[in-house]
Amino acid sequence: MFHFRMFSVVLSLCIVAFASVPVFAQIELIQNGGFETGDFSHWKRWQQAGSPGEFQISGESQTPSEQFPTPGAFSGDYYAVTDSNAPGTDGPSAYALYQAFMIPQATEKVTLHFDMFVNDWFGQGALNTNGLIDYTQSTPTQFVRVDILTSDANPFTISPSDIVSNIYLGLDGIAPPYSYSGFDIDLTSLTTSGQTYQLRFASVANQFSLNMGVDNVSITTVSAPEPGAFALFALGISTAYVVNLCLRRNSG
Repeated sequence: MFHFRMFSVVLSLCIVAFASVPVFAQIELIQNGGFETGDFSHWKRWQQAGSPGEFQISGESQTPSEQFPTPGAFSGDYYAVTDSNAPGTDGPSAYALYQAFMIPQATEKVTLHFDMFVNDWFGQGALNTNGLIDYTQSTPTQFVRVDILTSDANPFTISPSDIVSNIYLGLDGIAPPYSYSGFDIDLTSLTTSGQTYQLRFASVANQFSLNMGVDNVSITTVSAPEPGAFALFALGISTAYVVNLCLRRNSG
């Protein structure tokens, strides 16, 4: 009977110990990153005055209005893409799509992922990439960019003080249409727990049509478990070891 009771104690303590193994929690910071709501819920859009369109939702392998070919959604049914608001109205434009996110306390790792294609129908490559996100400038300008911005930055800013990190700047090439490219970026060293940032996708074109497509946007964090979880785990293992040692000595 004594051995049975001791065995039960050891078993119970082992269960407690392994049930309390510290788990590093992964948290998704971007909402509606795949645009599967069929709209821009949780996102904000900005278009320069006079631009003929905006970022739009598409569920087809073409842009919604001008019907330029695209690879469609990378996964799911929908993706975001720049396009004019009505057929035959495409022209010089500047657009931005962005979402704010906050880094939780005690974050150990921050990772950005997105899938993107850039179809430049002008076909001359990226132009004036150091210029403003402003289609009215006289310099030929044709590029897209992806940035991490400070919390209060203007969606069209290119000021170094507003840009935490530039992720992408340029174009995919001169022979569209292009398939998606996947991006996985470690933001851990660039961000601070408790701070708020913005993820921005932007395009500007004053030469000819430019389609920027985005899908599967995600920023995940891995947070350290509470210190008490480690203590409980260690206590359970230590106690189980001591009780088991006593049980063996008694049986001997």
